[in-house]
Amino acid sequence: MTFERILVLSVNPNTISVAAGNTATATIRGGIAPYSIKASDWGSYTPVSTASVNGSTITITASNIGSNAFTVTDKNNSKATITVKVPSVSNTITVPVGKTVTLYTGGLGWFFASEPEMAPVAEASINGEAHILTIRGFNKGTGRFAVYMSNADALLYITVIVI
Repeated sequence: MTFERILVLSVNPNTISVAAGNTATATIRGGIAPYSIKASDWGSYTPVSTASVNGSTITITASNIGSNAFTVTDKNNSKATITVKVPSVSNTITVPVGKTVTLYTGGLGWFFASEPEMAPVAEASINGEAHILTIRGFNKGTGRFAVYMSNADALLYITVIVI
C-alpha cells in the first residue's frame, strides 16, 4: 500500500489589515504550485485592494477603506481565502468654528452619516454617490458621528473636534 502526502492549501496570515496606499504580503503554504489569485466580485463598486501572486508570496495593495476577499487556487484547484481589511487612516477630524472640511470617503459603496452626538458642535453631510463627506463646525467642543459603508457592511465612528 502506498500513501501520498496531501499538502493542505492555506494562506498565512489569512486576514490582513493594511492602510490605504500601502502594501502587505502573505505567504501561501501547502498546495501545489503554480498558484493564482482572484478577487471577490465587486459589482459596480470600487475595489478595496488588489492582489498579485509571485511564487508563494501574495502582495496586497490597499486603495480604499473597507474590506474584501481573495481566493487563492493551486494547480489541483484547491482553494484558500485571504481577507483584506483597509481601516480609516484617522477617525478624528479637526474643524475650525465656522469652517467646513470636505473629505473623499474612499469610493466604496454608499455611505450614510448620522449626527446623534454632534448637534451642538458640528454637522455632517454626505453625498453617497460622489463619496464626499462634509463636516461644518458650529461651536467649540467635541462630537461624534457614524459613517456606514454599505458595500463593506462596516460602521466607522468619527470624532470631530471643533476649535
